[in-house]
Amino acid sequence: MKYINHTIRHFERFWLLHHRASQSARLRQIRPLPWTSATALIVCALILFGVLIARRLEYLIGIYAVLLTCAYLLRIPLKELIQRNLVLVLVFVVPLSLPAIFVAIAGGTPLDSWGIFSVHGIQSFLIISTRALCAISLVQLLIATMGVPEILRGLLQLRVPASVVSLFSTMWSYLHVIGREAHSMASSLRARTISPTGIRRAYAILGVQGSVLLQNCVHAAEATHRAMLARGF
Repeated sequence: MKYINHTIRHFERFWLLHHRASQSARLRQIRPLPWTSATALIVCALILFGVLIARRLEYLIGIYAVLLTCAYLLRIPLKELIQRNLVLVLVFVVPLSLPAIFVAIAGGTPLDSWGIFSVHGIQSFLIISTRALCAISLVQLLIATMGVPEILRGLLQLRVPASVVSLFSTMWSYLHVIGREAHSMASSLRARTISPTGIRRAYAILGVQGSVLLQNCVHAAEATHRAMLARGF
């Protein structure tokens, strides 16, 4: 519990100093939620449960529209929110769920005469992608309106085990370390190089930066794991 309280105070100082650095500077004037932390977490958990059990694409699109409406009412820039959501979905979700559109993997009725794409597979791909889009939007709204310190307090108010809350705080610290590392690498690259002249050079630079970032992620993960073991996980 002492470690959790120390982590919460650390995040509060970080949030106050950097104006919620996990979000854009344009998110500074958001309207706070008129609820307690525990109530907000319960509402978000219910929405997330609805996202997980929804089996029709229309329902998921409706939930996403409701989330965007909430973001607008909370004065969160919709353009930036949608861009972040799409980037995360395209990078992490689409590559994993895209093979499901092929008949050879998903089976079902072929979409065309060639028998390559599956109708059921395409529907599953759209549902998975939209479900991930809703979940990511919900998490971003929660962080933007409450901040990590309030989320941790809300979890403690809901009687979540202290070890689980401590695990979440450690994971969030790890994500901040990776984010700062990626931002530092991007700033260093812009300061030392000129814009690439061709697509091959651009991909080469991106590959080198990605491999270095992956190596740094592994080192940071090892350090985080050792810290968790030292705290009794």
